[in-house]
Amino acid sequence: QDKSDNYWFGTSGGGVCNYFGKQFTNYDKTSGLNGNFIYSIFRDSKQRLWIGTSDKGVSVFDSAKFHGYNSSNGFADVKVKAINEDDDGNIYLGTDGLGVFVFDSTGFKPFNGLTKKYVRAIEKDKDGSLWIATAGSGLYKLSKDRNNIALKNFTTVDGLLHDRLTCLHYDKQGRLWYGTENNGIGLLIGGVVEKKNISKKDGLQSNTIRCLTEDESGYLWAGTAGYGIASFPLYQGDIKIKCYDFNNGLTSSNIYLMSADKNNNLFIGTETGLDYIFLDKERKPTEIKHYSKGEGFTGIETCQNSVFKDPDGTIWFGTINGLS
Repeated sequence: QDKSDNYWFGTSGGGVCNYFGKQFTNYDKTSGLNGNFIYSIFRDSKQRLWIGTSDKGVSVFDSAKFHGYNSSNGFADVKVKAINEDDDGNIYLGTDGLGVFVFDSTGFKPFNGLTKKYVRAIEKDKDGSLWIATAGSGLYKLSKDRNNIALKNFTTVDGLLHDRLTCLHYDKQGRLWYGTENNGIGLLIGGVVEKKNISKKDGLQSNTIRCLTEDESGYLWAGTAGYGIASFPLYQGDIKIKCYDFNNGLTSSNIYLMSADKNNNLFIGTETGLDYIFLDKERKPTEIKHYSKGEGFTGIETCQNSVFKDPDGTIWFGTINGLS
């Protein structure tokens, strides 16, 4: 036993094993979830955890148990890929093909103007407007003014890099970054689409972006399909991109999700589990620890952008075998 209360075991011919304690708590259908494929996670202002599951609607976890909502009780049998909340406490559920549903005091209802859309991300800005990224219909801005609801659509006609978006990130300067299926990363400043884009010409290894996250040092991290991760500083002038993949110690270069933790290190999710990346002050990886079934991460393969960080530092991960 070492000073951090980890245990190390020496074996006869089997090398060395370590035990770091139970770091993951896992939930699946036997725990009360609607399904085991977890596509989205969000904690609302009432401290309820919303979980989008496969094609079985959503599950809501309060302090006691899971409550399921699908076609049998007012919602729909659909994949929920994105969840967020407006300033009035209404929950917005972005689905895979049925557009956006709103949950309020009266229950679930489709949002007019956003039906039949394939939603990939919903992000709220400092003014309380919701930004909704779709696969095929571009980007939408949903804003309220004295109960008047305005919906604005941005597409390639407006300068958007691509109409098939994958992820969103709203930074500390109020810029909205978006990832695309094959045109790299773009941004909006003050609600205006910028011409600038970040792509392979700037140092990215791939223009297929799956996820975005920001660490406490002000670096934006992008996860790609098959080409690892890339980072650059958001607030330090020139964008200098650094890339890391399987050759730098990642278990896989196929990235599905990312989240910086309270120690300002980085979790990345792949088809093989989680990699935990220890970063130095220059945001370079110094060590990588892998978590999979043997380390208690029983879901193994993660789902795209299915991750949420609680204020206390707890991180929730969605996998094809439940919620961790």
